[in-house]
Amino acid sequence: MGNYGTCNLAFLLQNLTFRGIFAPSAKHWSDGWLGGHYNVLLKLQESILPLVKYTLIVLGTLFLLLLIIYLISIYLHHRQKRYMDGKTAHWQSLVDSLLDEDKSPADLKLSHRERNYFRDILIAEYSKQGVSGRNTIRNLYKRLGFFDYDAQQLKSHIWWKKIEVMERLTVLELTEAEEHVLPLLTDKRSEVRFSALRMLASVGSQKLGRMLPEIFADNRRWAYRFLVNTLINTRIPIDSLKPLASSSDRDYRKAAAMLLGKEGNREAIPILRQLAGDEVKDVRRETVRSLGRIGLVEARPILAEKARDENPQVRVAVAQALGELKDTDTLYLLDGLADDSDFDVRFQAFFSLAQFGKSGEDIIRKCEGKYPEITREFLSKI
Repeated sequence: MGNYGTCNLAFLLQNLTFRGIFAPSAKHWSDGWLGGHYNVLLKLQESILPLVKYTLIVLGTLFLLLLIIYLISIYLHHRQKRYMDGKTAHWQSLVDSLLDEDKSPADLKLSHRERNYFRDILIAEYSKQGVSGRNTIRNLYKRLGFFDYDAQQLKSHIWWKKIEVMERLTVLELTEAEEHVLPLLTDKRSEVRFSALRMLASVGSQKLGRMLPEIFADNRRWAYRFLVNTLINTRIPIDSLKPLASSSDRDYRKAAAMLLGKEGNREAIPILRQLAGDEVKDVRRETVRSLGRIGLVEARPILAEKARDENPQVRVAVAQALGELKDTDTLYLLDGLADDSDFDVRFQAFFSLAQFGKSGEDIIRKCEGKYPEITREFLSKI
């Protein structure tokens, strides 16, 4: 390859010289001016060409290797799919037989590989069952040794294995796993902590409450919204939320305000009354929203006070809460908010008034002279 390139370069110089484009004198040749450059180019070409050749060989080898790996993965995937298609119907019939008590768990003879597939089918069947069927599946899960295996895997040093286990336990709502999962709330990896929180919230763990300050302290601020959304449907004792509500950290107080907003949660109102006067508008806003979700008349005095809050976001939340409360004695508050200086407040007030039927419609109609467009829009939808 080197000789071929050299001949080409020599031929090019000769051709240029013949055409008169490049015609150095004999003196230039004899003085070594062109000859030196010519030799340098030849040496450079001879050194680069082998490097290019070996680079192409290496790249070609890598490409061939990747192609082989790709073809092997396709083959293995196809083989596994054929195996699964052939076994799934059989395993499903076994699950049905166990649920119908036609077979006993002791009758099952499964290899390690088959146990994993059978376990996944058993878990998938859980969501299709009623209360009795779900209890049967949970008992089968434990009798077949799957729960004991999961308990061991929760001690694994491989973080994603622990998450896989907790995802299964979350689906099955196994309260027996609570003691095994609680220590993982302080795991060094946030993914493990979040998975543990979801699992414990799914079984309504009462021990989450006493660990709330520690849970929030072990996570960064960006994770607080996730923590609250995970815990929002969990019934947390009021005493467990008091440390968050009285914290010097604004985000903790905001979290407490949100978590206290359970329907009919009368015990939360004294704490929410305190949080309604918080200096941070986000805390006041979430407090008002929680009062609306609680939906009790005891919230009326607090909402009446917050209807005059200096921040429009808080007033919007008041208008929304009054719509959720659906108490005709609070219509005068919505009447005032429908004439608020902030458009978002007026819009939410109109929206809430529209839910009061004729009484709310009459108040909306009064605003037609001052706010004709928004009034006509809402009246057309009532």
